[in-house]
Amino acid sequence: MKRFLKILLICFGILLLMELFLRIFYQDALKTLKWNVLTTYVPDPTIVFTYSPDSCYVNESGEVIRFNGDGYIGEYSRKKDPGVFRIAIVGDSYIAGDLRKPYYTSVPNELSNLVAERHSGIEVLNCGIDGGDRGGYIDYKSILYKVIHYQPDLILMQWNMPLTTRNISRDSHGGYRVSFPLGNDSIRNHNKQMIDKFRPYAGVMDWFYNFYLFRACLRLDDLYKITSYYKFVGLYLKGQYSADPQTFMPVAFSMNESAKMIRELRDHLRERDISLFLFGVDPSEFVIHEARRYSLPYIRVNASLNREQEDYFKNDGHPNRQGNRKIAEELYRILAAHLLLPAADSTERSL
Repeated sequence: MKRFLKILLICFGILLLMELFLRIFYQDALKTLKWNVLTTYVPDPTIVFTYSPDSCYVNESGEVIRFNGDGYIGEYSRKKDPGVFRIAIVGDSYIAGDLRKPYYTSVPNELSNLVAERHSGIEVLNCGIDGGDRGGYIDYKSILYKVIHYQPDLILMQWNMPLTTRNISRDSHGGYRVSFPLGNDSIRNHNKQMIDKFRPYAGVMDWFYNFYLFRACLRLDDLYKITSYYKFVGLYLKGQYSADPQTFMPVAFSMNESAKMIRELRDHLRERDISLFLFGVDPSEFVIHEARRYSLPYIRVNASLNREQEDYFKNDGHPNRQGNRKIAEELYRILAAHLLLPAADSTERSL
């Protein structure tokens, strides 16, 4: 019995030392292991998925972010008042903004605030939806089948060429996100069943999650798939259950095909008196070269974002409010210089 107690104490001591070691040397890596995942999605047969229409999301600071009838961020409708000039901006989370942050900011919001200081009668619509794997092809379809009904005068589409998509749709179930191939209800329902099997154990895992040693084990299993439960580990850490990547049906067009599609879309929109421009923030020389090579309507936004100047959220690729303001200011300067906006109010012009 004494020998057993001695072994037990030694094991407890080793575990305690490992716990202290992880808390001291791996504090930053393990303190925010769980993702703050969004679950405000519904599948969409045209653009893969949208935010839940006519709903809202409350972020960490208690700010309420509302979605309109088509699942875009904002409360604007398809009906446009007479005399209003509308700018619709389309893209991924770089445009939509990351809703999970302590405060909400986006390029469309900052541009809207900037325009309101100098113009009356201009609306800026945030038609971005997060999810980089949606690809530029979904933005293209979003413009063609949804954004066009908002009667915009100017559409700015984030550069995401060539046009591709992985057709990964999203849904929510029991507080978790479900990812599945668009239109495959069999996999969608299977993933929901897996979530139902996992949910009874979530509370127990929450208790063990207080220990950094447990967090380290979860991290290793998620990275290297050591156990057969790695999918449940991923569900616990990332808040989502995704289908096997091999089940997705990606769509990809060549650069030549993509450029032709964009030019045809531009001509189609022109018939409705809508201007279309692709744009990129601090683009590479390759992107600029490709835009010229294929005669694409392209706006180069040199915002000169810099991590050292804290233009991004910490450990993140999304611009913070300062970064988005820089993008909006440069974008406004270009639009105004090329007469793509109505004239500023007389009070502003006299300044």
